[in-house]
This record gives sequence, structure tokens and C-alpha cells, in this order.
Amino acid sequence: LAQSVKGVYGARMTGGGFGGCVVALVDQCGRDGLARAVRESYDTSHATPATLWPVDSASGADVCYHPAT
Repeated sequence: LAQSVKGVYGARMTGGGFGGCVVALVDQCGRDGLARAVRESYDTSHATPATLWPVDSASGADVCYHPAT
């Protein structure tokens, strides 16, 4: 499903034994399209609707130097 949405770079299923979760790498333009596709596909075939948690990436880890006191 995710691969069919423009702006999705990749997706991976995790935690399938507990209901499952999908982590997807999506550009800003594809975010709404992926949410719409999930709602149309998943929500029409399951009693409980999908929960979506869109997040933004951070700049990443950094080295912080703390001199000994």
C-alpha cells in the first residue's frame, strides 16, 4: 500500500505479533496521501480504525563536549 503512494520512500511493518505498526519514511508532500490511503484501505476492512502518528525528523545526534570540572 505504502509503495503505491507518491512521496513514500519506504515502509516497514514492526510489532506484528501485537497488532502491528508501520513505520514509513515519507516526504512532506506524500504525508496526506499516505494517511488517506491507509484510512481507505485499513479502516474499511477493520472494526477499529487505524491510529496515525505523523512525526517530523530531527537533525540527529550531536557531540557535546563537557570539560571535566
